[in-house]
Amino acid sequence: MDITQSAIEIYLEPFRGREVHINTILKDLELKDGDAKILRELLCGRLRLKHLTKPSGKRDGWFKVLPDIKPVKVIGVDSSRFFNLTFPGSHRDMSCFGFEDLFNVSEGDLIVIAGTSNVGKTTLALSILGENVTKHPCMLMGSEHASSDGFILPKFKRRLERMKWAPLFKDEELTFKLLPVVEDYEDWVEQGKINIIDWIALDEKLWLVGNTLKGIKDAAGKGITIAVLQKKHGTNYAYGQEATEHYADVYMTIDQLGKFESMLTLGKVKDYKARVRGRTWGFEVVDNGANIMNIRELKPCPRCKGRGSNFGAECEPCLGKGYMDKEELGF
Repeated sequence: MDITQSAIEIYLEPFRGREVHINTILKDLELKDGDAKILRELLCGRLRLKHLTKPSGKRDGWFKVLPDIKPVKVIGVDSSRFFNLTFPGSHRDMSCFGFEDLFNVSEGDLIVIAGTSNVGKTTLALSILGENVTKHPCMLMGSEHASSDGFILPKFKRRLERMKWAPLFKDEELTFKLLPVVEDYEDWVEQGKINIIDWIALDEKLWLVGNTLKGIKDAAGKGITIAVLQKKHGTNYAYGQEATEHYADVYMTIDQLGKFESMLTLGKVKDYKARVRGRTWGFEVVDNGANIMNIRELKPCPRCKGRGSNFGAECEPCLGKGYMDKEELGF
């Protein structure tokens, strides 16, 4: 066939957001060998001016086919609308974090929960699920919830059954969608839902965590995503460091507090109502991970300044925890 700009544009449309090789175009359109120069000029010239193609930069015949980006719409968007998310509280002693009074959550937001092993990350994520499962369609993804034959793991089912305060079952079926996703998380996020990923495992590919979180955030549409990540003790970020915070709208970390409690610290918060960064809460995980209790705000111990020790000995006022109850300190 004869080479025409319109024919090339029609051919490239399905390749939006991907790369295509010039030889593939020549072969698929049954162009003549002599048309390669004209095709290259089109791809680098007129079609680039139309924001359709650009060279890959490797000088190897590969071209990027740009996504079809439209101007952002403003009319019809209600800026006073927030995502009605209920944060976890205790169903044992009715204590709570009070996050609703500290920051807003909006459609499309990404909340990151980064924590060390066995400190309450999953408990917090499942508590968010339990608090909101009757208000919004919810989905839980993860690698530790189902067996290879597609059935829920008995241990995980028992954990859900212990959450008697949350309506997670109806007629013996789950009231939320449970998917055994272990990779390509962004491809399984559903728009308009609360998507909880517990937890994102990238193993040696930690450099991909930023792009993975961006893909997850973009895929949520008018829903939100809660991503659970692992972190090393004593660090402010999950594995992947600052890249795990770049696309987060709310970033929180969980660490060990003493021997039997956990400590939640708020990091980056985009839409805050009051000062939040660095504020810390202590809590206990009880009922084998089915509940939390004794939630209260903490402050660094004035004696040891958060270290937990003085001159090599355990700090007495804070019992070596490094933090004390805010009310106890009189703040």
